[in-house]
Amino acid sequence: MTRTHAHPPAGFALPMALVAGLVLLLGSLSLQTAGLAERRRTFGAWRLHQAEDLLVSAAQKLVGAIQLQHPCLASVALASWPSPAGSCAAPAEQDALRRPEVFGHSVRLLSWEPRVAADGEPRVDLLLELEADGAQPARHAAFSVAMEGTPPRATDLQLLGLRGVGP
Repeated sequence: MTRTHAHPPAGFALPMALVAGLVLLLGSLSLQTAGLAERRRTFGAWRLHQAEDLLVSAAQKLVGAIQLQHPCLASVALASWPSPAGSCAAPAEQDALRRPEVFGHSVRLLSWEPRVAADGEPRVDLLLELEADGAQPARHAAFSVAMEGTPPRATDLQLLGLRGVGP
């Protein structure tokens, strides 16, 4: 009696190897795509954090400059700066306050609005814009500055929020 061994049909190994190779290729492409998507999210979060840091630094620089060099502007709204109430700063100095530069980035002062808060304390609502560059869009930050004394001195700078925070 002769024994015969069962052999797979001819041409079975090559298609099976191709299918296995394609499955491995698709799996690795899927992992690579997930890694790139996570990297993009991380980079976007880093850019947002960088913009926030730049805007906070600009706010600190602006509040410090007004407090130390031009305290008469602390209680005057930005729209009134060119008037006699804002005459304690020359036009060139006012322009420098309106467009501070922080770490090589251009920032624009959009609003400086003194007011009295509900608790009776003087405050300034501050709005800054980090101007767009090739790497990121323009971003805005709103701040609340607590003031006290005469002339008014800043005692607290609070970031209220960012706008234009899209990737």
